Amino acid sequence: MDYKKTLCYLQGLVNYENFSDYNYASAYNLNNIKAILLHLGNPHKIYPSVIISGTKGKGSCVSMLCSVLNEAGIRTGKFISPHLISVRERIEVARKRISRREFSYTISEVKKAVTDNSIKTVTFFEVLTAAAFLYFARKRVSIAILEVGLGGRLDATNVAQSLISGIMPISYDHTHLLGATLREIAKEKSGIVHEHSSVVSAAQRPEVLSVIKRVVRRKKADLQVVGKDLMPYNITTSLSGTCFDLRTKKNFYKRLQIPLAGRHQAINASVAIGLLDHIKEKFTFQVNKCHISRGLAKAIFSGRFQVLSRDPYIIFDGAQNHASAKALRDAYIEIFKRKCTCMILGVSADKDAAAIIRELSPIAERIIFTRADSPRALKPELLIGKVSASADRNYICYDVKDALKFAKSFAGIDGTILITGSLFLAREALSEGKGRDAKY
Repeated sequence: MDYKKTLCYLQGLVNYENFSDYNYASAYNLNNIKAILLHLGNPHKIYPSVIISGTKGKGSCVSMLCSVLNEAGIRTGKFISPHLISVRERIEVARKRISRREFSYTISEVKKAVTDNSIKTVTFFEVLTAAAFLYFARKRVSIAILEVGLGGRLDATNVAQSLISGIMPISYDHTHLLGATLREIAKEKSGIVHEHSSVVSAAQRPEVLSVIKRVVRRKKADLQVVGKDLMPYNITTSLSGTCFDLRTKKNFYKRLQIPLAGRHQAINASVAIGLLDHIKEKFTFQVNKCHISRGLAKAIFSGRFQVLSRDPYIIFDGAQNHASAKALRDAYIEIFKRKCTCMILGVSADKDAAAIIRELSPIAERIIFTRADSPRALKPELLIGKVSASADRNYICYDVKDALKFAKSFAGIDGTILITGSLFLAREALSEGKGRDAKY
């Protein structure tokens, strides 16, 4: 297949990222991915993997970890989801995104495995996960770093049976799929913990941590927790990024810098460094403090307090749940110390829109409610109905391009515009500055 036909094939698959209402128990299992990978020669067993789950911070942690390993000269595969502009963003080796030609060739091989095994209900994510595993094997990576798509226990990435796993902060999200309580959600996300493995967790709520500890004990694994075994402190943040000190059981790191804004990024980096200690121990990789310092300083992750413009300031952050919205609010106030002139807000229908609005509404002088070009997007008139503040500062716009035009007229050159609430919104906001390339 050429690249265009490859995209058409992917678009024809079931893609649960585009739906908010389906049966999780029947939609997710590991049978398909196992059958595909077996037909391909089980490429995921050729190299070790690290898997990272959680509600927020997964992508940032994966990006930091990969950046450090690549800085140390370790050939590293990176698999993340979702993507912002191009589907190829999800698969990288040694900081280089998979090319169109290699992407098409690899997807073609996965498609043949699907056809040969007569798999009728293969999903978009399963095909991409299998393609990533196969591509990493072909590129002879030394290690792969995998971001869980949804949950953990039944996610396609979990076939890797990783001996090292990270669990980022767990909060309420996808409750209609993963469970109505934090304990139920934590149980699903802790499903990435395997026998005799090593686990690093961000600081968690007590009920979440109790679930993680119980799973760790049952699997005879070992656990490190940020706030106990890894202590970040002296955290400062600005538009240029975040700086912090870190004390672990074995090391002390002074003034580590990350080009990602927000105090929460120091927590994400702490998990990454904790995982690095286990990686060095289990796989005898040579990673020193200089690699860590330089690697963190080069870490890039689009869509997280990303500055799109400075006249006026236009900032995008894909905060799509209550916890992420709170982290965004705290980071914005600490950096700008004033309300944003205009917020453009769009939320997916399966998210807790009311909680997101409660967190973000107080930091905006006015809000433009909009929707991304996604079947999951909540209608703007339903969003505006969840706002308790006076109606004269709230607006509705059905097109992201028009919303941005109106926001600029409000902001002038000295104001600030914050685009948030959904990663789907990012694809359109970023495309405005990049000239609408192909969706994938």
